[in-house]
Parts: sequence; C-alpha cells; structure tokens
Amino acid sequence: MFSLKKFDRKLKIDNDGMLSPIQAGRFLDSLLLPRSRLSIEVQFCREGGSSLERLLLENIKNMTELREPIDFGIEPDRLLYDISSINKKGILRVLDLSYNNISGEMTEFTDALSKSTNCSLELLHLGYNKLGGFLPDSLGHLKNLKHLLLMANSFSGSIPESIGNLSSLEEFYLSENGMKGTIPVSLGQLSSLVALDLKNNQWEDVDLSFNSLNGTIPLSMGKLSSLLTLVLSNNHLTGKIPDFWNNIPDVFVIDMSDNSLSGKIPSSLGSLSSSLKFLTLSNNHLSGEIPSALKNCTGINTLNLVDNKLSGEIPAWLGERTPSLLILRLRSNMFYGEIPSDICKLSSLHILALMPRQLEWHGI
Repeated sequence: MFSLKKFDRKLKIDNDGMLSPIQAGRFLDSLLLPRSRLSIEVQFCREGGSSLERLLLENIKNMTELREPIDFGIEPDRLLYDISSINKKGILRVLDLSYNNISGEMTEFTDALSKSTNCSLELLHLGYNKLGGFLPDSLGHLKNLKHLLLMANSFSGSIPESIGNLSSLEEFYLSENGMKGTIPVSLGQLSSLVALDLKNNQWEDVDLSFNSLNGTIPLSMGKLSSLLTLVLSNNHLTGKIPDFWNNIPDVFVIDMSDNSLSGKIPSSLGSLSSSLKFLTLSNNHLSGEIPSALKNCTGINTLNLVDNKLSGEIPAWLGERTPSLLILRLRSNMFYGEIPSDICKLSSLHILALMPRQLEWHGI
C-alpha cells in the first residue's frame, strides 16, 4: 500500500508494548505502533507526571540509536496529543497507530497537527481502534495526506466538507464505522483518489454531482444499505448502471443524468417498490426497453429518461400502475408504436414530454 523504505528516521513499538528504534535520527519521520496492544484514552490532559512528549524527546533527540527498548508505560492516555506536540515543526510523515485500543475523539489531535508549521504528514492510520465522535474539520487541513485510514472505529456523523481540500489523497478508508448523513459533494474534488471504501456505515445521502468523476459506478455503493438518495449527475461516468438495488431497499431518489452510461436499465430497480420516488437517467446512452419490473414502483413521482437510445413500445402499465406520476419525460429516444391511451389515466400528471417521431396517438 505505502512504502516506508524512503524513511530512515523511524520509531516502532513492538507487540510487547516496548518502544524500539529502527533508526532514530535527529527528527522523527515515522512513528509505527500497530498491534501494540496499547490501551489508550485520548484526552487533553496536561497535569502532573512524566509525559510521552518528554519521554520521546529525551531519548531521540541527538541520538542515532537506542541500545535498549524503552518501557512505554508512561502516560499512554496522552498518546495522540503528545505525538501532535512532538510534530510542531511538521517533521512527521508516517503515523500508524492501527490495531490498538485507542478510544476517545481525535479532534484536538488533528487540530494540533494541522497547526504544525509545514505539516508533512502523508500517511495517517488509526484503523481498528475505538475512536469515536465526529470527524474534525481540521482533517482537511492536512494537505500532504496521501493515505487516510480510519476504518473499524466508532466515528459518527458526516464526512466534513473540508475533505475536498486533500488534493494529494490517494486512499481513503472509512468502512465499518457509525457514519451516517451525507457524503459531501467535495469528495469529488479528490482528483488523486484511487481507493475509496465507505461500506458498512449508515449513509443516507450521496451527492457527487457536478464533478469530473469518470470510470464506472463502483459496485461498493451497493453496500450503502441505509442510502436514501444517490445523485451522480453531471459527471463523466461510463459503463452500465450496476445491478445492486436489492441491497439498498430504502433509496427514493436516483439521479444519474448527464453522464455517458450505457447498457440496459437494470430490472432490479423494480425491487424499490415501496421507496422509489424519483428516477432520472436522462442524457446518457442507455438502450433496450423500459424494464417491466419498474411497474412495481407504484409510488414513483418522476420518471425522466430523456435523450437516450431506449427502444420498444411505451408500456401501457405506466398509466395503469404508476398513478402518482407527476413528471413523465421520454422524448428523444427510439420508441415506436402507439402511445398507450392509459397515459390519460394519470390524473396527477403535470409534465408529459414525448415529442413522438415514430409514435402514434389513438384512443382519445
């Protein structure tokens, strides 16, 4: 995932909770404490006792090697804050505290890191701990971050908008937390991102519209089981619409308009029978017929399929099974045959856009 070979100033805590140097230069580049079985409560505490800050500085500064491991039993409850204190000059580039028992919040920790002069942190791994609370806005000020791993904690709330400031971010792992609410539009600004894992949370709203997203829609979005709205419009997405709708049964808004999606409209959309209200797939390259499974979505209000390559006959069930339709837009496709007279039964219809070329209207 991330090579540490270029760092020659590292400190590592082994599995016995002992601090042992690989090489310790004048300044600390890398602090690696994964799987150290630390039991740590993160809190802002300044009173009394020896501090980890002094412990590290007294044993590292001006030294090239430590012959004996150091007992790490001194004030572990101040670990995160003390690390940020050591990093006031922004020297630290790699920080791995994964697989420990760190609890509490990380706000003061990241606030302090973000205030470091010329912060150089590139990798922050706090995964598989017991951290909670909201993700702090100051995360977005760690502008050299390339790898942010926060999976398997107890974070809650939404992703802060400031995350979009991390233009160098390549990996962002936030799976297996208690996150919910909105995935911000600013996530689409992460132009260097190659790996994103947000599964096993309670996301409700995903709006990544009006970005420059390309490639296919990731199948992992089908794991956002609490999703209510999915808006991916006005991007450069290609490929097929994924067939994962059985896994997100409560979604009621789907907008994938103004992309370059192709293939057929998946029949599994019909599984959203009690939830789907708005389906907008206009301005793509979709082909095939309107799937009959959509007739199960009897509460749908808006069906917008304008400017695609859809074909076949306009199904009569649109007038029979979707009485709540307010907007029906099917123009600029390749439909043929008669316009079904049952369309007239849509008493709530406000907008009807067919503009038929190969269609005939009978029965009025």
